[in-house]
Amino acid sequence: MFGSPRRPATTTRTRWHRRAALILTGLATGTGVMLAGAPAASAATVPNGESYRITTAYTGLAMDVEAASGDDDAKVVQNPVNIGSASQAWQFLQQPNGSYELRNANSGKCLSVYYNSTAAGAKLVQYHCHGWTDQQWQLAGMGGPTLAIQSVLSSYRVDVPGGTIAWNTQLQQWPSYRGYEPNQWFYLTPVNIAAG
Repeated sequence: MFGSPRRPATTTRTRWHRRAALILTGLATGTGVMLAGAPAASAATVPNGESYRITTAYTGLAMDVEAASGDDDAKVVQNPVNIGSASQAWQFLQQPNGSYELRNANSGKCLSVYYNSTAAGAKLVQYHCHGWTDQQWQLAGMGGPTLAIQSVLSSYRVDVPGGTIAWNTQLQQWPSYRGYEPNQWFYLTPVNIAAG
């Protein structure tokens, strides 16, 4: 666990994800989501101002704000997809440096690294949008329809701790080991819900 690479074993679940990735490649092409290039960690862009549901490639759960809270420092967690849920909709607003601010449609607050931490394992929360680097995120295409979301502050990626499938697990930032971690890969699904 301490600094050791987390690599997925070749399992039925991994093979299923590969098949799902092939299907979703066609879907991503039709949605306007542009993931540049097939090599791991190539730059990726999405249309500025569009809103998306962000689901993990590993668990299929959606990035959500715990209990649809509007509070600062409310936990950003993974939960089952709830179609139409504003707390699972994130507006991507491009910043002058090319990164994105991810603004929650329910609260109008931004995906943030708790207390500007640069530590591996620091938790993700929502906080009022202020434009600092703890709220700026770069997108990296992982090939096909998947992408990674990387903090400008720490260069660590949004991560499902240990690849758990447990609902309401708080997401964290964690280093990448050559891009092999499917618990750091995400799908974007366009939603017609603007940030409040």
